[in-house]
Amino acid sequence: MSSVRTSKLVVLSIAVALSAGITSAQAQTSKLPAAPKVIKVVPSNQQLTATVTTPRSASPILNFEYSLDGGTSWIAESPAVTSGPINITGLTNGLSYQVAVRAVNAAGAGPASNIKVANPATMPDAPHVDYIKGTGMWFNVYFTAGASDGGSPVTQWQFDIDQTGRWQHWGKGATSPQVVMMPWAKLGDSHVIRMRAINAIGASEISNSVTVTLFKTGLHTFQ
Repeated sequence: MSSVRTSKLVVLSIAVALSAGITSAQAQTSKLPAAPKVIKVVPSNQQLTATVTTPRSASPILNFEYSLDGGTSWIAESPAVTSGPINITGLTNGLSYQVAVRAVNAAGAGPASNIKVANPATMPDAPHVDYIKGTGMWFNVYFTAGASDGGSPVTQWQFDIDQTGRWQHWGKGATSPQVVMMPWAKLGDSHVIRMRAINAIGASEISNSVTVTLFKTGLHTFQ
């Protein structure tokens, strides 16, 4: 009988110990910050800026960590930040990143946020007007895109006449050459044409300028 009672006591002791262990783990987890939410990620040159919510936390938030691979690996903000936005620098323009964040308090790192996919980018390089061919009131503009789109596709090509800054645009996906019409111009007049490229970040630097002259007859090339 003594051995039976001893066995029961051992089993009971193990059960109590396991129960205490589970309770301790649960208590530790409850001290961690809740998961923040990534509201948006704004790209810029070699950088992403994440707007995030500040999660509930049993103790003060000490820092945030971010992941660029959907939560596989984590990097602590340095210097530490206790609220958003989260600035992530040193990135490669045009490369896609899976951004997630999590908060850290004295108990450790909390669960990960939702994931937002974004790629850093900058304005495209300026295009180059190679030459312009035409006569009368219409001209074909032959151009070459800049060396880089800045990591974000060019969505629009724009031109202005006589350096006024009143930019007009050709249709989306336009390719060289494109037509510029000047029905208001007079024969013999000269006008300056220049271009720029647009992507999601903004406008490129302005291209070189080419001056054209309106002739009544003949096809003329201007460079």
